[in-house]
Amino acid sequence: MATADSMHAYYCDRAPYMAKGLEIAPSGQLREIIAELEARAKDRTVLEIACGTGYFTRFAGPVSRQTTATDVSEEMLRVARSLGIAKARVIYDDAYLLHNVGDERFEFGFAMHWVSHIPLARWPEFFTAFHSRLKPGATVMLVDDIRRPNDADPWYSKLATRDTYEIRQLPNGESYEIVKTFFSADELRTLLQPYADNLQIRYERPRWWLTYDAHRAAN
Repeated sequence: MATADSMHAYYCDRAPYMAKGLEIAPSGQLREIIAELEARAKDRTVLEIACGTGYFTRFAGPVSRQTTATDVSEEMLRVARSLGIAKARVIYDDAYLLHNVGDERFEFGFAMHWVSHIPLARWPEFFTAFHSRLKPGATVMLVDDIRRPNDADPWYSKLATRDTYEIRQLPNGESYEIVKTFFSADELRTLLQPYADNLQIRYERPRWWLTYDAHRAAN
């Protein structure tokens, strides 16, 4: 199975398991990240990429002027829509195209646990689409994982793509190969240099998070 198809299948099949996470109150570092998300989203028009079950949408939506949350998994979207999040429009859209969000240009864009799944060859494609939907100088917030020393998921690279992969297994026994790249802070600075002004990175296990001002799309 092709990697893109495998990752899509994984998150579609994972939706009911991830939905259970909505019942767990955020704590520790996650609470700090959510507080920053709410502060950045407050009174702004917001675009969320790969919203999944709406875990983070439910914090950004109510404080925003209006939030558009996107995902490519209908199974995830059904969970997110069931939350009835205030001021949030939850829609199907491909992160590499963003054809369904309309003509609006947003003041704040964010993506949680998404960029580690972008094949390196598709970074320009994604950021071109993403930044084309943001106002010049819009704030962006990205959050993702730092690999833990005791992480049990098999992790490996492929010379043909320069990407790294994990084998993920769900409780039903099904296994999936997905792109999962764990970036260093220096790698993030290099990769984001074509897109970001005023880049600020916090790199503290178990997650890194960063903000920047969008200055242009990729060529």
